[in-house]
Amino acid sequence: VESLLLSGVGGALGLAWAQAGVEVLVRAIPATRLQSMPYLTSARLDPAVLVFLAVASVATAVLFGLIPALQVSRTNPNAELKEESRSATGTRKAARLRDLLVAAEIALSLALLVGAGLMVRSMKALVGKNPGFETHHLLTFSVSLPNKHYSDDASAVRFERQFTERLRPLPGVEDAGTVSVLPLSGSGNTIRFVVEGETVRLGEESECFIRSVDESYFQTMKIPLRAGRTFTPEDDAKAPRRVIVNQAFVNEYLGGGTAVGRRIRFAFSAKQPYREIVGVVGNVNVTSLDTPAAPVLYTPLAQDGDSYFSYVVRTSMPPAGVESTVRAALRKIDPDVVMLEPRTMEAIIGNSPAVFLRRYPSLLIGSFAALAVLLAAIGLYGLLAYSVAQQTHEIGVRLALGAEPGDLVRMVVGRGAKLALAGIVLGIAAALALTRLLGSLLYGVSAADPATFAAAAVLLTLVALAACYIPARRATRIDPTIALRYE
Repeated sequence: VESLLLSGVGGALGLAWAQAGVEVLVRAIPATRLQSMPYLTSARLDPAVLVFLAVASVATAVLFGLIPALQVSRTNPNAELKEESRSATGTRKAARLRDLLVAAEIALSLALLVGAGLMVRSMKALVGKNPGFETHHLLTFSVSLPNKHYSDDASAVRFERQFTERLRPLPGVEDAGTVSVLPLSGSGNTIRFVVEGETVRLGEESECFIRSVDESYFQTMKIPLRAGRTFTPEDDAKAPRRVIVNQAFVNEYLGGGTAVGRRIRFAFSAKQPYREIVGVVGNVNVTSLDTPAAPVLYTPLAQDGDSYFSYVVRTSMPPAGVESTVRAALRKIDPDVVMLEPRTMEAIIGNSPAVFLRRYPSLLIGSFAALAVLLAAIGLYGLLAYSVAQQTHEIGVRLALGAEPGDLVRMVVGRGAKLALAGIVLGIAAALALTRLLGSLLYGVSAADPATFAAAAVLLTLVALAACYIPARRATRIDPTIALRYE
């Protein structure tokens, strides 16, 4: 009955904790990610979960209440009365089982700690990666020009230039540029092309990402120029068609040689004119931080205009302080054009799929790891506290014979340390096997990273020693006179 009561109370507390945990985990998902997973917004504990909780609570009460009761019922009174050692905490099998359970708790805690540590280190390595441009103090937003006022590419280009010129003198704005698709926004936009002098079959043309930018984009983003030049205002619709490529494009499609002066032709029409490569810029992560820099081809926005494009605004202060000023300037240019998705580049990176796939699992595994460490500490503390209580008479004899408090501390802590060491060894073996499952999510760190394993082991050792110290201190405060009369 007592075990059922305890199990029921534990199940109720677990239910409340699970409900709160589900809400916290859902809130931790960025809004942009929830839009693609709307079913998570209604995630709740359903009847099936409640049934499972009830069955688990009853099974736990039966397993951990009935088995000890059966063991007690089979005890031989004569054998117990003849037992000479008062320090025994039950039968040797029961003691070994308790030790094994505590060691298993510690092992599980270590495996979860290692997993959480690897995910955190992976996320930090990803967020700290240089994407090929300066991410700080960069405000981004998009505009969609209404067709009734901007019916052709020329009118869209005029708006882009007017608004860009209006942005630069604003307080807190250092520079501004435009691009058809923001980097790391997850959008593809590729094009097939043919390098002049190469003969390829239809459908076997080379393919790369394509972006249309204005003449200020590379300077605003602080993307380095490797060779040639960037676009100028003269690269307009009347000028010969020109392009800029990145270093990855040169390496993959031009053999790493000289690119400036080479020509390419888009493959969607045989009548397409050849476009001269006038510059080479540094590599940029276009779609994701966790993939190698891909070949990119840039065209002048004035030659490939569109009614939808994005602005990048370099600021001298936190971008949030400039957003309202930029919005007001946009309203003065055309009240019908609205600022879409104003975000900092750091926010784009933080909410990108690559970072989310590391941050969310690290939060989830870290929560389970923290809970496992807490349970392991409680289990170790409970085991040693129970052991000290059962060894009161033995401790009294040791004290009466001149044992020092430090000896008792070492005795109790030593037993706990042995259990912790056994659990850590088992945990390392389990972690080495389990972390291989995280291999596809790791970035910049090995699944067997020694630093992460060592940090998890040290942390768990400190927690275990802290859990051992309280029962050890209690043992030193036992009065020998009372302890010798203890039964």
